[in-house]
Amino acid sequence: MLITVVTAGQSPKEAAQGAVITLNFVDEDVCNIIALYEKLTNLKIIRDHWVRGKMTVSVAERVSRDKAVEIIERSFFADGFAIIQIDSDMVEIVGPEQNPRTRGIPVITDPKDLPSHERVISYLFKFKYRNAATMQQAIGAYVSPPQPYTSLIAEPDVNILLLTERSSVVRHLIEIMAKADIPDGRTSPPSSQSTPSDRNQPLKGDEKGG
Repeated sequence: MLITVVTAGQSPKEAAQGAVITLNFVDEDVCNIIALYEKLTNLKIIRDHWVRGKMTVSVAERVSRDKAVEIIERSFFADGFAIIQIDSDMVEIVGPEQNPRTRGIPVITDPKDLPSHERVISYLFKFKYRNAATMQQAIGAYVSPPQPYTSLIAEPDVNILLLTERSSVVRHLIEIMAKADIPDGRTSPPSSQSTPSDRNQPLKGDEKGG
């Protein structure tokens, strides 16, 4: 395990945002990675005995502290773990054998309230022109194959749909649904070439998070 933090000439605030870090975890105990994540984020972390095993988090080049946090979070999800925001300074990490939906996932109705970090959330889609049941099929295809925490519930009477998924996936779907929910069912061309399989790909050090 190699962790290098370079903060020479920086204030504490600058160091927290821009410290240069080398990540080289190969088959490392997940508890050691959580310890680094806790140090980088200053979050209080809840976990149970299901959070165990080995992980690999390795990038060739040095990255900023914020990018290191992003890479670690996405690596947790890639290895079957899930992160739930409990409050502003506390998260719960859920092991692969557990369903995060039993832990109290926050429900979000406004895109402005989406977390900036990768989290499991529930988002309430409200449709003005399209039928929720129809959109349920479209979203279901996008999030296939589902993860243990994935849930998709339509309420046709009020034309809403509740999706539980990763925040980055929800963010992409909000953009897609905004283009689909227009009069007469006409759709606008997609704004990106992302595909459902993109959501399970590990993040490289030079990629931008979704």
